[in-house]
Amino acid sequence: MHNNRDLEDLARIAARLKIAPRNTKVAIVGGGKESRLFQDLFGTNSFGPLLVTIQVVVDLDPLAPGILAAQEKGIPTSLELTAIIREDIDIIIELTGDGQVRDQIMAIKPPHVQVMDHVSAGLFLDMIRIDQERVKVERKRSYARRLELVAELASFIAHEIRNPLVSIGGFARSVFNSPRLTDHSDQHKLRIVIDETNRLEQVLKRIMEYARPHELLRQETDLNVLVRETVAMLDAQIRAHQWRVQTSFDPDLPSFQMDRELIKQALINLIKNSLECQDCSGTLTIKTQIQLSSALITVSDDGPGMDSHTLANVFNPFFTTKEKTLGLGLAMTRRIIEDHDGEIKITTSPGQGVSV
Repeated sequence: MHNNRDLEDLARIAARLKIAPRNTKVAIVGGGKESRLFQDLFGTNSFGPLLVTIQVVVDLDPLAPGILAAQEKGIPTSLELTAIIREDIDIIIELTGDGQVRDQIMAIKPPHVQVMDHVSAGLFLDMIRIDQERVKVERKRSYARRLELVAELASFIAHEIRNPLVSIGGFARSVFNSPRLTDHSDQHKLRIVIDETNRLEQVLKRIMEYARPHELLRQETDLNVLVRETVAMLDAQIRAHQWRVQTSFDPDLPSFQMDRELIKQALINLIKNSLECQDCSGTLTIKTQIQLSSALITVSDDGPGMDSHTLANVFNPFFTTKEKTLGLGLAMTRRIIEDHDGEIKITTSPGQGVSV
């Protein structure tokens, strides 16, 4: 899943490295892990001024992960090396690591076609990763500075309000429980004071949780199992809101070091964000997969989607489009993911659902 900022970054990187002309057509020879990485990187997405299209993926093994990934993405595949003999290919990326295969490619390729061997391809991926990591760190620092100011302000306000609020609630409960209070009208008014005090205490609790730094308790975690547990835990709420859930788990997903409870909380926030859509129900799709050597979790719904204003502000603390919510759920989710050195992205448009 790419957003416009990703595409601009990749266009800038590609232009700086001068790796490809406009409208570049690529063939990949090799169906291993690196093949999947290049498919995730290029696919059939347009990167700003560039259009990089994978024309074919070739491997002798029909069950190679790169072949299966290409078929899932709708990219043509072949078991024959001769499939690269095409006039519409600009670059052949050789990922087999086999010198004989490279020699065969050089012998049969059209004269105008360039070849990137597995060594050059590995260096290219490393350069892309380094540049993306630098951009990610810069964005994270900028967001962290703004987040720190918001957290300090929220913490100050919460502390200033908490003590008098506890006193108000305590006195109200004491008077309400007094045997001398017999007037039903006064009892009703005190009950409102107590209920609203409880609500404000919960609001302050959430603000304090948001302002408090997370101390990660990392442990080896099977992400597929964690997602299943989270969905099972929310099953009653999902059915109550008349939503259906579809799941797709990558069986090759390795274990990762993470704080199980925090990642589970992030998933709960995402799922509830879809469930709490007013007057709508549909299908919630949750998918795990490997992308560019990272774990990718996608939570998608077919609800009403977001407009551009909501999308631009959805991760900002205290921004909300719903009644009786504080607007901290997605802000906390983003913080949890970034504390795990991850990224969170949203693609949406009005009437087209949301994919996170």
